[in-house]
Formats: sequence, C-alpha cells, structure tokens
Amino acid sequence: MPSVFGHGTGMTTDCENGTATIRTPEDVLRMVPLLLGFQPADCLVAMVVRQGAVCLTARCPIDDLERPDGVRWLADKLEYADGQSGKTQVFVIGYGGRSRAAAVVRAVGDACGDVIDAYVVDGGRWWYADDDDAPGCVVPPPDRTPSGLVMGPAVAGSREELCAAVAAPSGEREDELLAALVDACDLIPDDDEVATGQLVLARMSAWSGGERLSDAEFLSAGLAMSSSGARDEVWRWLTRQRASIYLPFWKEVLTRTPHGLRAVALAVTGMVAWIAGEGALMNICREEARQEDPGYPLVQMLDEIARWWVPPDCWDDVRSGLCGVAVG
Repeated sequence: MPSVFGHGTGMTTDCENGTATIRTPEDVLRMVPLLLGFQPADCLVAMVVRQGAVCLTARCPIDDLERPDGVRWLADKLEYADGQSGKTQVFVIGYGGRSRAAAVVRAVGDACGDVIDAYVVDGGRWWYADDDDAPGCVVPPPDRTPSGLVMGPAVAGSREELCAAVAAPSGEREDELLAALVDACDLIPDDDEVATGQLVLARMSAWSGGERLSDAEFLSAGLAMSSSGARDEVWRWLTRQRASIYLPFWKEVLTRTPHGLRAVALAVTGMVAWIAGEGALMNICREEARQEDPGYPLVQMLDEIARWWVPPDCWDDVRSGLCGVAVG
C-alpha cells in the first residue's frame, strides 16, 4: 500500500512545548514512543487526528482487542474521542508478532471511519498492514524528532519502567520521609485555602527556578492539594504549557510520598499528566490512586477522563470555567 503522504501534505502534533509536522510514516512511528512516554509492545496504538492535528494518542493491549467486541469497543471510543469534528481520522499501529498484530490492525481499520495509514511494527522493522510480502523497513529511533521538534521527555523502555519512575519510597528512605511529614504539615497554612494554594504555587516556582527543596517542602505541596480550594488556585493557573513544564515537579512529589498517603499526590500528578498530554503516566497514577482511595473525587474524575478518552485540549474549557472567563 503506498503512503497517503506527499511532499505538500502533513499534520502537526505537540510534544513538550514543541510542534512537529508529520509528513511520512517514519515521522508517525518516531513520534509514538514520545507521545506515550515509553516504548510500546504487544499493543495497538491509535493516533486520532482532528483538523490536521493529532489530538489523542491511545494504547490498547492486543489481548483486549482479541476479546469478543474488543475491536468494536475501540472503534466506538475513537468515534467518541473525535466527536467534535464529526469524523474519525486515525493512524493505527500494531506492535508485536507481525501476523497477530496485522490481524488486529486490519480489524480495527475496517471498524473505524477514516484510517489515514495502518502499520505493523515487529522488533526493529515496520510494514504497511496489508503488505504481506514486503521485507519491511527499519523503525526510526525515537530520539530523532521530526521537523526539528524540540526534544520531548525521555522515553522509558517499557510501561513498567515508567511505573518505577514514580514508585513509592521504601526501606530506610520511607522511614526518613515519614519523619519529614511532621515538618511538612507545619508548613501548610491553617484554615486558609487560598494561602494553601499559593504555597503550592510557590513551591513549584522555587523548583522551576533551580532552588533545591527539602523533602518536607515537596511533601507539603502534595498534602496541601487535599484542599479543594488550594487545588482550584493551582488549576486556574495551570495552562497546558505549564503542565508540561511542572509535571516533573509532581513526579518528584510522588517519589517522596509514602504508601498510604499517596492518593492525593497520585490524583494531582495524574491530572497534570493528562493536561500535559502524557496519558500513559495519567493512567499509571490513576490505577494506583484507585487502590488507595477509589472514592476520592479527583480519582473519579480521572476515571471519567480515561473512560471517555477525553483529549487534553479539553482542559482549556475546564480551566475557563474555573476562571469564570475565557482563557488562552
């Protein structure tokens, strides 16, 4: 199957405050690990396009798609995710054993409305999904971004590696952080939610300015976000660009938050990850937060975002509602 791309065509995607123009299959395959945050395996990845820009990148295990109604479920999700345009346009990429991945990619392609291109990646080579006899092409490395895009976040080798990057402390380190909780609580203003929100923003600002924060200061930011008023102060300030910049701060908070106290920090980090367009990290945070406190409102909000595959560009409308005015 020849590529749909030509020299005068292309679409854009954002990654860590940069914009890339996607013009070739290699551009698509190069971007997938950057958009997911890790190297995919044994899964199908769908990149939904709206008005010439990638608005959502979704990953589904092949095992799930091989179940009864699995493909139809995915097609319905993609249709809903692109409902604003009234038409689904999607890149479909299968990762895994070539024959198995190709069968799933073709089934999804048949069920979706408008497939731009469909590929299969097996090991270090890729094929068009309907090229049964082609020798395949070498998969481009993710560290070469298309069209001069500024390098995005580091790509983890697997989803498990991404999980490990935000894992709870253990052993002596956990004991140290439990001891620091007393000081962290003392840093939070009493009965003043606005001041509490400002405290969180001050911690984030100090971190971005290169200041070295103590464990208690990181912990105080996470604990302070248990206040809904403090969260609103932060959400009103948090643009999508700022979410990308400050997501590493919240990952630092998570690595310092012990078991049993992580629900709020997990939910906040998951929310920031969604706004920043890092859905894989959002789901990692959401899954652990549900184990800690499934009834926590922010965890339930993340569940709804995941359930309906809400694209991160919807954050602008949410933030506008919080501010009471139109925001950019």
